[in-house]
Amino acid sequence: MQFDNTSYYQGDNIWFKCFLVTSDLHPATDLSKTLYVELLNPGGEVIDKRTLKIENGQNHSGNAGRAEIKLQ
Repeated sequence: MQFDNTSYYQGDNIWFKCFLVTSDLHPATDLSKTLYVELLNPGGEVIDKRTLKIENGQNHSGNAGRAEIKLQ
């Protein structure tokens, strides 16, 4: 996963992009078409979850191919 920032505050948007690669030389792979993402609070509770489509080894959701989660 690649994020747009290193820390976030309540009300911030978390922009992220995911890459699905193999362990050998890290080429993109089509082994899966679905990525499941969960956002946890400091107590380990799930506060948001997303199911994203994978194409050509990357998620292509949101703005400029990135997905977004808004912190509550």
